[in-house]
Amino acid sequence: QMTVSEAKVGISFPGALTNDDLIKKVSNKLAGYGYGRTSLVATSLCCDEVNRPLEKALAGTYDEPFVMGGLAGFPFGGVTSFGAMAHH
Repeated sequence: QMTVSEAKVGISFPGALTNDDLIKKVSNKLAGYGYGRTSLVATSLCCDEVNRPLEKALAGTYDEPFVMGGLAGFPFGGVTSFGAMAHH
């Protein structure tokens, strides 16, 4: 079932993937390269609460995401954030 946020995105952006569809496409593609349940995923999603369901969906498929925060896909943490993620 779609969340209110997903429904609004669907209205504003017809043809946009739901979080579930995105996770399926990404996981199917990456599985062929050995990525799966134990893979570390780093996110740089906007800190807006509308993105929390996507982070939860990623955590359901991969390990708990390393959340760097960001805006428009650009991480807030910069080099420090990438260094911390690399040490996990």
